[in-house]
Amino acid sequence: MPSTLFEAFADYRNMDRTMKAGDVVRLDLGCDFRMYKGDFGRTLPVSGHFDEGQTETMALLNGAYLAGVQAMKPAATPDQVHQAFRRYVEAHQSELRTPLAREAATEALQAPRQPLHGLGVDMAEGNPKVFREGNVVCYEPALVAQDQAYFVEDTILITRDGHEILNPALPYSPSDLERGMASRRP
Repeated sequence: MPSTLFEAFADYRNMDRTMKAGDVVRLDLGCDFRMYKGDFGRTLPVSGHFDEGQTETMALLNGAYLAGVQAMKPAATPDQVHQAFRRYVEAHQSELRTPLAREAATEALQAPRQPLHGLGVDMAEGNPKVFREGNVVCYEPALVAQDQAYFVEDTILITRDGHEILNPALPYSPSDLERGMASRRP
């Protein structure tokens, strides 16, 4: 199991292997616009279809992720975002049916991987201690199980009344991701 979320960036073997059905791939996109950075991504099934365990793991990740996003507003803290993520996993852990999702939930509660960082003219600016209107943050939690990482990421603006996702609208649910992939096939 990877020791850190970003281990793949330093493991060049990840760039020299054949992906196969049953694998998932993390699509992590960074971009620049007039010197400002953006960062977003999703986890996709190599075959175009998630299996039952992957579907359940992705659903758990997305639910926990969206709980964390809902905590983002002025005067909130990154710790409150992490707590919302954790509470969601804890609340749904007993409902999980597949070994993959159960392993991912257990691992998330033991060794959480919930990077949240400021974003602006640098790709990884410091994390605000308390969110203020106008902060731009990138939230990219992951669940890890059976040597696969499941990840979702958006660029988020803290607004006066809460938050706004700045990147293009991307699907979260496994079925929406699969449909999106199928619509792009020749």
